[in-house]
Amino acid sequence: MKNANLKMFLINSYVAGRPANFTRPAGNIFVCPNDPILHYISNPAAITPEPANSWGLVRDANGQYPYWASYSINEHVCDDWPNLAQWEAPANSFLFLEGNDSDIEGDEIADPARCTEFRFTHNEGSNFCFVDGHVKWHRAVYHVDPCVNSNWIFPPHGRGGPTGDCGPWTASTWDDQPCPR
Repeated sequence: MKNANLKMFLINSYVAGRPANFTRPAGNIFVCPNDPILHYISNPAAITPEPANSWGLVRDANGQYPYWASYSINEHVCDDWPNLAQWEAPANSFLFLEGNDSDIEGDEIADPARCTEFRFTHNEGSNFCFVDGHVKWHRAVYHVDPCVNSNWIFPPHGRGGPTGDCGPWTASTWDDQPCPR
């Protein structure tokens, strides 16, 4: 499923305590109570009536599907390796983290056009959920300008391009290796 803002719903059936619907931020496991963000499905016709109904999405008066979510899923989880058992370094690979978009990859952190997608609103850090299921807070660390790839220390950025991202952002061919420079 390539529609970017639908990727988080692919894990919805695996999440205990998922919301019955996404029209309210309260009680929604995909929402940080301190930082709720309202999104809209970009192509509502593609999911009407199913899987929208089974996902708990409800159309608004404008025919859109609004949903509240404060986290961005690592898009490689959905695009490249839907079987999490194939991941080589699940304790070191991001499943989702706090972000402005519902999916994210490492090269977007420091892409000047998209560098604000990663959020670090909790004491200059963010909560990260790893592929193995553990969650940890990490401080966002960069030198001077966060919109320059080489400035990021944590979380590490990805290269993008034909080699894809690397490190904790990627599927099993890269996830246990350092980012090539």
